[in-house]
Amino acid sequence: MRPDACLAYDACMKRISALIGGAVLGVAVLAACGGGGGSSSTAPNSPVPPADTSAPVSAPQSFSASDAVAIPSAAPGDTSVPVRLPSDPSGASANAAFPTNASIPPDTTVAATYSTSADASAPALAARARQTASRNVRDGGATTSGIKPIAYLKLQFSADVSLPQAPAFSFVVPGTFTTNGVTYWLGLYDPLHEAAGWQKSFEGPATVSAAQTASGKTATKFDFASNGKPITFSANETYYLVLFAVGANAATPTPVPSSVPSNPPHDSKPAPVVASPANIQFPTVTTSSPVPLTFSQQGFTGPFQLHGDCTGIVNTNGASPTWTITPVGQGRCVIIGLGDRGASAVVHVGVVTPYETPRPQPSGSPEPTHPPTTAPTTSPSHSPEPTHAPTTAPTNEPTHPPTSAPTTSPSRSPEPTYPPTHAPTTAPTSAPSPEPSHSPGSNASPTPTPGSNPNG
Repeated sequence: MRPDACLAYDACMKRISALIGGAVLGVAVLAACGGGGGSSSTAPNSPVPPADTSAPVSAPQSFSASDAVAIPSAAPGDTSVPVRLPSDPSGASANAAFPTNASIPPDTTVAATYSTSADASAPALAARARQTASRNVRDGGATTSGIKPIAYLKLQFSADVSLPQAPAFSFVVPGTFTTNGVTYWLGLYDPLHEAAGWQKSFEGPATVSAAQTASGKTATKFDFASNGKPITFSANETYYLVLFAVGANAATPTPVPSSVPSNPPHDSKPAPVVASPANIQFPTVTTSSPVPLTFSQQGFTGPFQLHGDCTGIVNTNGASPTWTITPVGQGRCVIIGLGDRGASAVVHVGVVTPYETPRPQPSGSPEPTHPPTTAPTTSPSHSPEPTHAPTTAPTNEPTHPPTSAPTTSPSRSPEPTYPPTHAPTTAPTSAPSPEPSHSPGSNASPTPTPGSNPNG
């Protein structure tokens, strides 16, 4: 102890001993002189503010990603059609699963934006919950008494899509989100049901599980099962989905009444996007020349956005509205040119491997009546019309040719060596005469008539 501190200490001790008894001497010394190494001014038995025992939850880091994909057709045996929606380098991603019996025109695309902030045209979800001094549950800024939006998904379809039941959705958000006193819901804003506003109980509550980003960082996955109700997404309309948290003290979202009126789609539809060429086939990787690809849309003067996963198959160079497509590896993919309000054009690309459409036609001809009407070129004797028997040698039974087709081929062999008693029994009734004037050299087989030349 320093000398000046000791002098102060002695003076203090004398004043205290004169006022109070020795029983409180030690406590008074510590309180009046602040001696020793402690710096706390709180009495040992005074109440301590309760600690926040809830799991800390980090607010979702800001992210935003946009993409446009062609909705694939269902593979044999699939129970749903997975649709990959945008993903962000931070690890944030969104996905959907459509029912297999959905009514989706070929080459329909869905343009989507997945972000932590709402689009400027989206209506406000709700006022944020009031900030209080103590929070028992945190969900990135909201308290247990309100709701808090976490991520938004904007959707635009290039054609009308009718689903017998709503899609199932899954979202991955970087960070950790607690389920202690908090549930997570998916809300929908339908522009054709504006009176309903945000349908906050569209799907939910979510199944929450821990996840990891591609870089190994902690993330949370939110899975929403289909609500089982039919839904139609109209072409070129803008739909919004929001993933939000609901505190334990907040009211559970309620379904929208079925009596909410619907308003018709907007009258002004964007013109279709046209791609030139519509399909690109490269026979080889090294010797095929690059192909220019141009997109156009009547009345649209903005830039086209190029989408599609063709990494390792082709390279694209250039800028809207024309890009140069160069083959770099074998495979097939699609390139999407996105124009105004979700309107798009899909270009099918094949390098060495033929390109494939989302809904391939059966391997047979779409007009099955053609093959049977055309005789096989390899062997006229295999004609599907067995009544054309003159293709076989008539020397065995000369009575058969006149009964089948004497008008086209009376006989190939009226040779005198055959017994004359056979021919008169039937030939005069159906043929003019088996005279030798119809030489075998002029005889033409009737089967090539509907088909091709058998000698060809």
